[in-house]
Amino acid sequence: MAWIRIDQTLRHHPKTKRLARLLDVSEVAAVGHLCHLWCWCLDFAQDGDLSRYSVEDIADAGAWDGDPEVFVKALVDCGPGGSAGFLEHDEDGGLHVHDWDEYAGVLIERREKNAARNREWRARRKGDTASASRDDHERTASASRDIATKRNETKRNETDTGTGRAHAREDQPAASGGGDRLIGQPANPPTRQPANQPATDQLAESTAMPAVLTDPAMPPDHLTDPVEPPAPDPAMNIHHALESMAGILCPPAHQVERVAAWLGRGMDMGAIVYACELAADRGKRRVDYIEGILRRWHAAGIRTRPQAEAEARARDPTPVAAPDFTELLERAKNRKRGADP
Repeated sequence: MAWIRIDQTLRHHPKTKRLARLLDVSEVAAVGHLCHLWCWCLDFAQDGDLSRYSVEDIADAGAWDGDPEVFVKALVDCGPGGSAGFLEHDEDGGLHVHDWDEYAGVLIERREKNAARNREWRARRKGDTASASRDDHERTASASRDIATKRNETKRNETDTGTGRAHAREDQPAASGGGDRLIGQPANPPTRQPANQPATDQLAESTAMPAVLTDPAMPPDHLTDPVEPPAPDPAMNIHHALESMAGILCPPAHQVERVAAWLGRGMDMGAIVYACELAADRGKRRVDYIEGILRRWHAAGIRTRPQAEAEARARDPTPVAAPDFTELLERAKNRKRGADP
């Protein structure tokens, strides 16, 4: 069951009171129309974008029986002091629910996580053969290295302990009798190998791994191959741009994915960063405003930051310079001295 957050201040918020006056209804009725509209958005406008709907659709969503134009205009103009109302227009004139991410962001993020868990479950059920093959290869290679290391250590130990015996056998004369032991042979000779069983040294040589695996100075080829660095994560770049450029602190995952989707539509990362900078400069630190800029650029065929900067200069060829507050302060002091002799 879906749900949406409603603050306890909604019933007496200045925007709610102003909306009630503009619609000529009670505050209780104004809250009811808002709740109807928000619940409808959970099903049909989960991103808060109402641009694809007509004013009649929005009025029906809010259970408003009067003039649809009046209803939508009141939702836009109810912000006190020229601030945003319950609805607002973006740079391209598109209509959005104000601060929709704060109301339904938790629900949207939970739905996305559930969808991701379902995809992972289906992938595990079908079986990721490629991943299983890589794991089997790594386990086989690790087992081969362990076997080769143990055999090398065994061979070196046998070589160190058997070198003296091998030299003694070479220097000893033939046996002088059936039960007489050889000259120089130790009092307790080692147990002789059966006739059908090869000597330990011969067994080690016959079962030794190839030099590529057994020689410690020559590791396997798959261990000497250069390791490619991991590919950069576009989501991390988008998260950094929203946080450091647009000033949106700790943007939720669904907002990052919404902006990252523009990379798949051909937008350059530099253009997305520039859109974040423009939103911050204009005091519109919202993802829907950033998407409005990207949507306009995409429709105009703009894909890179140089193209976007050229378009911005063409839209505003004579930008207004920032006021010199030092000069303004001096003018105020001069006026005060002129007024007070």
